[in-house]
Amino acid sequence: KNKEKQEVSLFRGVKGIKKVLSNILDSKEFWVIGVSNDSIDILGETYWSNFNVKRDSKKIKEHLLINSDLKNIVGIKSNKNSLHKILPSELTQPTEIMMFNNKVAILVYTTNPIGLVIENQQLFDTFRKQFDFLWNISKK
Repeated sequence: KNKEKQEVSLFRGVKGIKKVLSNILDSKEFWVIGVSNDSIDILGETYWSNFNVKRDSKKIKEHLLINSDLKNIVGIKSNKNSLHKILPSELTQPTEIMMFNNKVAILVYTTNPIGLVIENQQLFDTFRKQFDFLWNISKK
């Protein structure tokens, strides 16, 4: 029986988080649970504006579940490649969980941010099911 690929990587600091996010720009599609104000505060509006321009130019499809308290959408636009909904307020979280290319990234936006990336098909599938469940109970 073939063993499925598994790997865990830890990223530290703003540069580490940006490295994780650059990997998303090599995917065709990604999903995020908990788009937060903290990610904008830590990485800055310019970073996110540039990220969205690159994502748009590559036609990468994003599915975003946004925290209900998000104040600044920094270029998030609804179109065929960018779908988003707002999480119920009781599910607001300080982390972002991203799924892409059979990987799950957990990004913690604190003063010294950290990111954990786990490559595992079963974990990816589990988080996608959670995303789909949350998508169905979230508001447009």
